[in-house]
Amino acid sequence: MWVVFAAASMGCGGAAQGRFEAEAYEGVAGEVSADALKTVFRLIRAGSGVERVELRHRLARMGPRVIAPLRNELGSGNHLFACQAALVFAAMRAEETVPSLRAVVEGRLRGDPISAAVALGVLGDVAAVPSLEALRRDGKESRARAAALIALGALGPDAVSRAASEMISGASSVPPASLLTAIGLSGGDRHAALAIRGASTPDDRVRRAAVLALASIGGAEVVPVLLARCGDEDPSVRKHAIFGVAAVGDASAKAALADIGVHKDGDPGVRSRAVAVLVGAGRLRVESALADPHEDVRAAALAGLLFAVEPPSGIPNEAFADRNERVRTAACIVASVTGTPLPKGRIPMLDDTDAGVRLAAVFGAVYRRGVGIVPEMEALRTEKRNDALTALSEEVLAMAALGDRPLRRWAGARLQVMLDDLGVAASWWGPAAIHLAIIETMALENALPEIVAGNVPQGGDRPRSGPRKVAPELEDVRRYLDRRPLPVRRLRTEVPLP
Repeated sequence: MWVVFAAASMGCGGAAQGRFEAEAYEGVAGEVSADALKTVFRLIRAGSGVERVELRHRLARMGPRVIAPLRNELGSGNHLFACQAALVFAAMRAEETVPSLRAVVEGRLRGDPISAAVALGVLGDVAAVPSLEALRRDGKESRARAAALIALGALGPDAVSRAASEMISGASSVPPASLLTAIGLSGGDRHAALAIRGASTPDDRVRRAAVLALASIGGAEVVPVLLARCGDEDPSVRKHAIFGVAAVGDASAKAALADIGVHKDGDPGVRSRAVAVLVGAGRLRVESALADPHEDVRAAALAGLLFAVEPPSGIPNEAFADRNERVRTAACIVASVTGTPLPKGRIPMLDDTDAGVRLAAVFGAVYRRGVGIVPEMEALRTEKRNDALTALSEEVLAMAALGDRPLRRWAGARLQVMLDDLGVAASWWGPAAIHLAIIETMALENALPEIVAGNVPQGGDRPRSGPRKVAPELEDVRRYLDRRPLPVRRLRTEVPLP
């Protein structure tokens, strides 16, 4: 049979961009040919970060049949193929590949130690700690040493103890920012003192890593440190500090955020984070935030309503008439998700001048009304206003055939993706978002493979979750979506299910 691999990144305009497809022949015995894998690997190399992650996950979903050919590529000496093989094993959670991955890390098998180390962390191979420690200490490349540190962090506080001890004694060759990030990733409070000390160092990278680590560690003693960093000279440190207070602080801590005026910060990115947190905590009226001159801040204020202590009674009318399409899109999404009134119309905002707003209007209407939207979709398909809306109406009708709940789940997932694309999804401040932010920061500062963000290693001595999905996928929905280009951005904001 022919198996199609596809990935697409869906922006607010609703158009699928950067689609990559490969047809790979699956033999009678159920095995995947080496040529087919190489075709997919080349597409992975050509794609963007989100496309690469999605293609790897599609390979992973093929199950055990890909393990043997991937294991051959793991030690092939071809860096591209070896790297992708290790990362697919991580996505598969293929524990039977641990010996091969460990052999790569230890240099006994030709391959890519960076991706192999990350894969061992994802797979939770505690027995690999000595091998990862050796790579962290003696690795030839700084990226390999950083990858080993990430893996150790994913394996929990015990795994990073030696590196922490070296830092305390002054004998560490590991950059402090990398170590603090690994400490944060480990999730334990054993090394909280190091993070508290790091939060006041002159290096902004170290302070940023320390703030993220403290947000992950949690506890009453870290809140005053995080509040103090909300006034840091570096905007990214202030933003992460607000993020941390919102994640681990109680109501009084959020009140303190309002008292020190974080929502009046001169940096729009910091203001956006602060406004979303304070609107959600009921410490700032959304109407006042909508008067901000920057569209990102206004959109973030609306996103804050998703997490409000008290459900919003409505979305201010000025949000639907905002001069910026991103704000209008956010208004449509938030109104749909929270069930607050929308402007009048068969499908409210469908006549907006911006394609993204129209897309949000359709997904929002589907989310709220389920199969009750079918007559409007049939009419929209008949009208043929434009190709995009006609195609979207056909897609909605196809999903409606699966039933009301699958249709609403599908629409909720699309709304979630749109929130992420708008840049307001980071206003969700739960533990999973902190965990993802830590890994993304580490990946960015160490130029590591994007799979680090795509897989989100699970570590620490307390239960964790990666970025939360809208809901467990129903089998019929999964089979349907597997035949279509998918929006594959990371989902950080949970859209409630009907």
